[in-house]
Amino acid sequence: MALTGLLHLLREHGAYQALLSMIRERQTRHVSARHASERHAQGPTVLSLELLEAARPFLLGALQRDWPGPVLVVTGKPEDARHLADEAGIWSGELDSGASGESSIRVFQAPDTIFYDRSAWDRETAHARVSV
Repeated sequence: MALTGLLHLLREHGAYQALLSMIRERQTRHVSARHASERHAQGPTVLSLELLEAARPFLLGALQRDWPGPVLVVTGKPEDARHLADEAGIWSGELDSGASGESSIRVFQAPDTIFYDRSAWDRETAHARVSV
């Protein structure tokens, strides 16, 4: 099931167009500052949106089509990241049964250890993290 037919509603909305313009402006400033050796004073470009959780996959599906570069989304839990990736894939059409090829949506594999545990990660986790 693909929900791509609804993306045009968001992509044509003025608030979404304003968001894209703001992101493009920030990237342009970031790139020009990097070329002018001012990057250390300006810091990385970070954008935090206060968006309803249910609307995030819809927005990511539209951004995946309109933004030429990668988009990094940070979640609090590994299962939240997997769910968000699956839902964004449905909105963007990448998880459609007719879609061919590899998905451009990547999930940074979480280790199976407790955060304060110093044991080594298994090979599968390490390989999955490197492949992202």
